[in-house]
Amino acid sequence: MALAEGIDVGDPRARKDGDLVLGDDFVAPDRVEEAELTERRARRGWLSLRRSALTRKIVTFNLIALNVLVIGILYLNSTQDTLVRQHVESLRDRAALTADVVAARLPQTAPVNLATGDGIDVEDTLERLALRPGTEAYLFDRTGLLLGQQAGTPTRSGITGDMPPTPLTDFLERIWGVISAPFSTQGTGEEAQDAIAALRDLVDAAVSEGAQVRAIDVGGDTILRAAAPVMRGSTPVGAVVLVDSSGDVARISAAERERVLQMFLIATLISIGLSLVLASTISNPLADLAAAAEIGSERNRGRSGGGRIRIPDLTA
Repeated sequence: MALAEGIDVGDPRARKDGDLVLGDDFVAPDRVEEAELTERRARRGWLSLRRSALTRKIVTFNLIALNVLVIGILYLNSTQDTLVRQHVESLRDRAALTADVVAARLPQTAPVNLATGDGIDVEDTLERLALRPGTEAYLFDRTGLLLGQQAGTPTRSGITGDMPPTPLTDFLERIWGVISAPFSTQGTGEEAQDAIAALRDLVDAAVSEGAQVRAIDVGGDTILRAAAPVMRGSTPVGAVVLVDSSGDVARISAAERERVLQMFLIATLISIGLSLVLASTISNPLADLAAAAEIGSERNRGRSGGGRIRIPDLTA
């Protein structure tokens, strides 16, 4: 009890002679010019946020993070590789089936010479083939001599006939084409190689090793080639080559990228809106703090004694 001596508990009046006023004391203080603060708040709006360095930094960092995310999704997306693999397997099966159809029209005992047409009508056989749109069929003998070719009927009623347009992807591809045009080279690699010579190489491999497939990129389009030997008994007498240049893989991949870009566009708008909300949440209390300090300094200018600088409640 001796330690409690000298403690005055009889004066319940609150003391308000400090130098700082925080929190709720700022809501209704004795001498705060609330009208002036209200007027300053009214002058602030959404358009004033665009002049804020804090707002620009928040928006910039959010957009950078969003761009890195979208680039990573597009770079790591394996949709095109999966589509190419599926189309390659399908084209190889169709080439083997076409070779079986040609082999079924060969005589069983009579001599056969595909180069001279002995034992088979090459043109009639190729015309009877049911080819998909964008697919071409070539018939070679076992030495690589081209005997005939047949193209599928061009139509838009295939897999990608009813696909929606891809304006964002097309726009970005045009921009990339303009940028990369000075650095691109013409007449190099598979694009400049003679197509028939490339098919002959595929025929040689098919005759000696069995069915063969190739996938090449020409001008951004994936061209698929498959060759299968035409067998008479156990002896190869020729080969059938199917070339798929329909561009289905490129169009399906473009549709996938278009959906990602559309999501990116929507996410960008939402990110900018939320960034403005966040910036206003941070900057408005700071602006109130600065306004309160300015009002206090203006009111106490010229006084010898230090006046109060009332700090607004930054948690509101």
